[in-house]
Amino acid sequence: MRYPLFFLLLSIWAYGFMFAEKIAEIKEVFQFPVLAAVDNEKIYIYDGKAVTIHMYSRKDFHLMGKFGGPGEGPLEFKYIHHLRPYPDYIFISSGDKISYFSPTGELQKEIRTPYAFSTFFPLARNFVCKKYEGPFEKQTISLKLLDSQLKEIKELESFQSDYCPATSNGKMNFVVVRDFFGYTVDGDRLFVGNTKKGFHFTIYDGNGDKQYQIDRAYQKQLITAKDKEEDLKSLLKEVGEVRFEQSRRKYNLLYPEYFPAYSVFTVNDRKLYILIYPRKSEQQDLVVLDAKGNFLKQLPVYTRFGSTDLCVFKGTYYYLKVNEDTENWEVYAIRIID
Repeated sequence: MRYPLFFLLLSIWAYGFMFAEKIAEIKEVFQFPVLAAVDNEKIYIYDGKAVTIHMYSRKDFHLMGKFGGPGEGPLEFKYIHHLRPYPDYIFISSGDKISYFSPTGELQKEIRTPYAFSTFFPLARNFVCKKYEGPFEKQTISLKLLDSQLKEIKELESFQSDYCPATSNGKMNFVVVRDFFGYTVDGDRLFVGNTKKGFHFTIYDGNGDKQYQIDRAYQKQLITAKDKEEDLKSLLKEVGEVRFEQSRRKYNLLYPEYFPAYSVFTVNDRKLYILIYPRKSEQQDLVVLDAKGNFLKQLPVYTRFGSTDLCVFKGTYYYLKVNEDTENWEVYAIRIID
């Protein structure tokens, strides 16, 4: 009997994503939900279509409040790039403005930003954001440090995008798997990821001064025909048959030879949580590093195709998954690390 028990325990360890805790089923209707953030009291979910933010209680998941809506006026957003709760306010970056809301959702102030389509993060007394320059076919993305008045202080890094919308046979070319360039703030530190440099991160302080880099060895993964087939199946499931066929008629789906080192990352409590390729059957491996890049843990977790959501709070990974029977969205949580 010891051997079946051993293999059961081994399976639980290897496939921890199957034993996630279901927190709640969402009764409200969401078309494109994003689990944006979690804090000690609330779970924040916004609808990418309705551009409305819902705040749910972590204790019993009742709806504590909602705000927002489509538009350009106060309490309205064209879209939401980034939401982060702080003890005294909720910070939202929504393209051409940043907004400050009270913990209960009342607008405190909003500031127009100098760059559209950018994600702003507060960093100590400053801000950090992307600036897109050049034609869409070959854009350069610059990471900028701005002061409290949103005046540019300096450029921190730049990145050449992988978009290539040149037409071919009447279709637009679209790179499905692209190198990652992104950033997040944890406390007074800025973490920047750039897979063109490999499994690489650069860490800056609140003044935009480079503190150190993380570079880890990794095994390059060849993108196979089976990987591409899995992508198409996942895309069909995510968007439905009508939109899937529209995409097939509109785009040539292109792939590089190899997967990048990782697809997205976040930082919480000075730990890096990194989703790595390949993605198989709605799951990816999540790698956890400490702030200096030392390996802590790796395990498979559920992910949605095409989603860049990665929500971790105090060592727990939160995600949304649709219930195929009720067609309602559900919230799940997996304890990753203590």
